[in-house]
Amino acid sequence: MKKFSIKNDVINQEWVKANLDRRDYEVKGDEIIITYFEDFQKDDILKAITERTYDVVFNDDSSSNSKGFDSTFDYCKNYILAFNGSNHSYFADYKGGIVQVVCNETGEVMYEEEVR
Repeated sequence: MKKFSIKNDVINQEWVKANLDRRDYEVKGDEIIITYFEDFQKDDILKAITERTYDVVFNDDSSSNSKGFDSTFDYCKNYILAFNGSNHSYFADYKGGIVQVVCNETGEVMYEEEVR
């Protein structure tokens, strides 16, 4: 049995919960420690985690728009934090609605806040 660790963040937590048996990982502080038996398993896990891409999506009661990003979670969240409250792009059109970071591969909402 071998172990390796990855950063303990929202994206990695969601991935391990959805894809690994609870007995195969342990959360300790700022790390998620993953147990594996064969080297190819480690390679497959690392590849699967890093292949995820994210988009910024705007929603309100009547419509929805996407920026069409194929970016990292951090890039998309920082985009929201930088421009929410401004009139940049769709932020002006969706004031009072919701802006989200959505996983392109799963459709899962990873982060959201109200458009100001």
